[in-house]
Amino acid sequence: MILLIKSEWIKLRSVRSTVVLFGIAMLACVGIAVAAGIKTDENSIVDNSLGGVHLTGILFLVIGVQIIGQEFRFQTIKTTFSAVPRRGRVVIAKAIVTVTTAAVSTAIAIALAVPASAMIATHRGYHVILSNHETWRIVIGTWLTVVVLAVFGFGIGCALKQPVAGIVVALVWATLGEGLVGSIFHSTERWLPINALHNAYDNFSDPSRLQWYRGLLYCGGVGVAMAIIGAIRIAKTDA
Repeated sequence: MILLIKSEWIKLRSVRSTVVLFGIAMLACVGIAVAAGIKTDENSIVDNSLGGVHLTGILFLVIGVQIIGQEFRFQTIKTTFSAVPRRGRVVIAKAIVTVTTAAVSTAIAIALAVPASAMIATHRGYHVILSNHETWRIVIGTWLTVVVLAVFGFGIGCALKQPVAGIVVALVWATLGEGLVGSIFHSTERWLPINALHNAYDNFSDPSRLQWYRGLLYCGGVGVAMAIIGAIRIAKTDA
């Protein structure tokens, strides 16, 4: 399994579009954080400095789709399955690489973004405290949200096996679909997967949403369920 994970990591780094998305994510995190430090006050500095990380979540949603969908698109998955006939192991290895990459990359982005924004705000004369409980709760919640979005995207990629269709579905659902469904069927709003993450990164006490940890588990669970369904289809059908 370790060799398989290393192989999947090499594949991830070799896809130019994925590398570009990583670069955009890091630049967005730092750039938006710097802008937040210049334009905002001490009461909103942490929330606004994480604006770029929220964009990173959308990018990792796309990367989660791509990490498996690209191989099906270019038919390189056939070579992978010839080398590793147990297809479930391939899916698991890809999932591990997706989650690990999202977790590490987002942690680095946050570690760059928040202190950069705070230093600029401090230079402007604001007193910014990064060591309090509320700040860490927001930071950790935002970090976990990005990881869960990567899992959700990976689940879509497994289920559809087509990167273009998967990316369209993921982006439309995240940006428009849930808002539309929630506005029509109000009782379903809190159970829409991405909407369920709201308390994890924004208002931890919004009673109309799932509690932050339940939202993370719920959205992540939906992503895992889609990945399992996709893995079963992959195991039973031709590549």
